This record gives sequence, C-alpha cells and structure tokens, in this order.
Amino acid sequence: MKLVLKKSKYNPLYLYIILLLFLGLGFTKTQILGPIYLHDLVLLLFIIYSLITKPLKSLKFPTIFLFIIISLIYLFYSLFFLGLNGELKIIALRQFMLYIYLTVAYVYYNQYIKDNDLTPLTRFLIKIGYISIILQVIYFLYLILFDFESFDLLEGYNYYTLAGMFGVINFGAYILVFKDGIVKWVLFMITLVFSTLLGHSSLFLAVFCLVLFYFLIKISLKKKIIYLSIAILCVWLLTFLPQFQDANASWRLLIWKEISKYVFSYNYGLWGQGFGVPYVSLDFAYELFYSIGAQGFLDESRHLERWVSPPHNSFLTISFHTGFVSVLLLFFPMIKIFNYFFIYGANEMDRNKLFLVLMLFSYMIWISFNVVLELPHSSMIFWLVYFVSIEYFNKKTNLDEDI
Repeated sequence: MKLVLKKSKYNPLYLYIILLLFLGLGFTKTQILGPIYLHDLVLLLFIIYSLITKPLKSLKFPTIFLFIIISLIYLFYSLFFLGLNGELKIIALRQFMLYIYLTVAYVYYNQYIKDNDLTPLTRFLIKIGYISIILQVIYFLYLILFDFESFDLLEGYNYYTLAGMFGVINFGAYILVFKDGIVKWVLFMITLVFSTLLGHSSLFLAVFCLVLFYFLIKISLKKKIIYLSIAILCVWLLTFLPQFQDANASWRLLIWKEISKYVFSYNYGLWGQGFGVPYVSLDFAYELFYSIGAQGFLDESRHLERWVSPPHNSFLTISFHTGFVSVLLLFFPMIKIFNYFFIYGANEMDRNKLFLVLMLFSYMIWISFNVVLELPHSSMIFWLVYFVSIEYFNKKTNLDEDI
C-alpha cells in the first residue's frame, strides 16, 4: 500500500485530515490569537479556498440542508431570545461548532464529492487506516523507550491522536473486506487486540462490531431481526455486570437517562433546548455526586462544566440541542444504506459498499459512546465517510473493486 498522495483536487482535504492524524491536539488545541486556534484558522482557509476555486452551485440531499437551517434558527433564537449573558453566548457558539463542522463538510461535499469519481476518496480512507496503525505502533515504541516507568499497555489512554481511533476502524474494515482466507482473520484478530490497548473500551466495541455487521449483512432479514434482538438483549444484560457499574460507565448511563428525559419526555423528540443552556441541572449534578461520587459538574474552578460537557453520545447531543427529529433528517439520506444492510446486502457482491457500510456503522457505534462530532479532533473524518457513503449508495455505477 503506497502512502504517497498524487496530485488531486482533494489534496486540501487530504492535508487537513493528515494534520489531524499526525499532530492531533497539537493541531486542534494550539491557540493563535484570542479564541482562534490553529485548527479553526486552517478550517476557515480550507473552506474559503474551496469556495473560491469552485463556487457552490447546487445542493444535494435537501434534508441535510434543512438540518442546517433548523440549527441556525435555534442558534438565532438562543442568542437573542434566551437572555444569555456574554459568557453564555460564547458557550452557545462553542456548542454550535458541531453544526459548523457538518456545514463545512456538506459544502465541500456539494462542491467536490457529489457526482464525481469516489475511487480516490475510498483509497484515501484505506490509507487513513494504514497511517493510523503505523503512527500508533511508533507511538507505542516511543512510550516503551522514553516513558517506560509510567507507561502501562493495559491501563490509561495510550492513543496517539483521536483521529487515529477512526483509522483503526478503517483498517479493520479494510482487512475484513479486501483480504481473504487465514490472512484476513489473523490480521483482524490482531487489529481487535490492538484496539484494546489504546485506552478506550468503546473503540474495542466499535472494531468488534465490524465483524458482527460483516456477518449480519450476509444473512436473511428474518435472521437479522432475531440476532439483533438477541444482541440488544445481551447489551441490556451487560449493564448489570460489575464492569458497567464503575464510575465511568455509570456516569454515561445516568447522564444518557437524564438527557433522554429532555429529548423525549419533555420535548417529545420534536424540539430541542437550543444553545447556551446547560446539559444537566444543578440538582442532577448533586445526584451524580451522591450516587457515584462524580464532582466534575460541581467543581467551582470549572463553573461552566455543565455547559461544556456533552453526554458522550453525539446523537444525544444533537437531539438535546435541536430535537430528535433533526437526527432523523441526517438518517434520511442513508435509506439506501439501511436497505442494503437489511435487505440487499446478502445478494450483492460490491465490496466497496460493504467497506463503506462497515466503517459508517462502526463509526456510529464509536460516536454513540464518546464526544466526537462536537469537537474538531476527528469529526470531519466521520463526515467524510458519511458523505462518501451516501453518495456512493445513490450512484448508478459502482466503483472498481481493485482499489
């Protein structure tokens, strides 16, 4: 697999994602001037350059455009009608960044990806996997050689960059789809074990789900329903195990339950809370403290923690701000993807479709347990796979499988 990127109209996108993979927080957290960070400056230059070199002429998938318009209405309402002070208005804009990242990706999609050859992007997604694995191995060697006393392969966060987490999923999907025989299963098992060493159990879950989705696609709809029902039951039973009763897992379960009250019980899934509002009430912050000893929301040195700590589930974050209906608007362009997974996948041999579906669905598992789309560290990688997938599944021609 050659890692050299040839001259391409996608090169600005490639450069942006490579910076995420190689520099990580050094790219997204380097402050340039005031509230402006290096990542924000590069993203701004990226979208300006894109619009100058190829003006935006039309928009595909109007439900995504509607999603963006709805979010802007909520932002306008929040800034001017919720009575937010200056500090909370800044927080509102910070919470809105999730929608900014999507908007940038949507504009770029309509400029360059829509109605174009997706082969270069599919190859790039594979390269992301290779690059991520190589960088992580080098980082492990660095930790062993220069930080051995504090390095623990089985404990703590050992990942090089957050974007590299997606790369591990890409690599696992590539192995399952494009490798054969014993090589496929040996390499995938190595990837699965590798995912346990980075410090995020949800990454292991996402990689493990790759193989689950791989087999589910190949069976009938009736069997899918049976096996998925069993899987959901097993997940529910897992919540009673000691591993799911620790402070970290309990925090997630409790805050998901609390956020779900706002989304479904109070707002009926139809509307959201807007921006510049806290994710949890002060009463709930005390409830967390008394039940599991979590003090983060009560730390006086971080008085805005209830505003800046999302529920570690990006779909819930979107539902909280702009309603569950807005999440459905994002799912609507995926109808053909869902049809492929549940109905047609067992009889269709297009490996590119399988590769994209495995990545996208496992990405969705990953972002369902973490703060991903809300932050700049890796959100654009998710949106890249999302837009490449919906474009490919809505094209009339297939890609060359020899990628």
